[in-house]
Amino acid sequence: MSRRVEVGIGLVTGLVALLGLGFVVFGPVTFSYPPPDGAVTAASTSLWNYGLDTASLLFLAAMLIATLAAAGGAYLRSRGEGAPALTLMWGGFLLLLAGCVTTLPGSSNPVTPAALATGIPDSLGVGIYLAPAVCLACLNAVLGTAARPLPVRPPAPTPR
Repeated sequence: MSRRVEVGIGLVTGLVALLGLGFVVFGPVTFSYPPPDGAVTAASTSLWNYGLDTASLLFLAAMLIATLAAAGGAYLRSRGEGAPALTLMWGGFLLLLAGCVTTLPGSSNPVTPAALATGIPDSLGVGIYLAPAVCLACLNAVLGTAARPLPVRPPAPTPR
């Protein structure tokens, strides 16, 4: 695979993941509340409007590290690196996948601030915003593993 394709996939993966993290922080999240009469009411807010607690900040930091690992691994792979680049790409993908799957169940996930977590299964949570980045990171890691690393050619000597 050409270097431009590898770097391009890594760059697109990083940009989509950063866009997804922006949606996690600023996008709408719906939370359900069970009132005493049995009917379920819902409210929509963003984590930014509500306030980010420690668990949310740790989650965002882990997802940012995963994004940088996936994009950095693609860049290193395009420069001819082998095992370190693949480790970064696969590690970034697995961390993004874990973050996406963990935060899919709506208001019953560890990233939801404790005051809003009700444990009631409702609509999809903030993990849905990371799903496109997970797909691209998987593509990045699989293609990076399947393709042989291109040797880095030293510049040709010029006559004096």
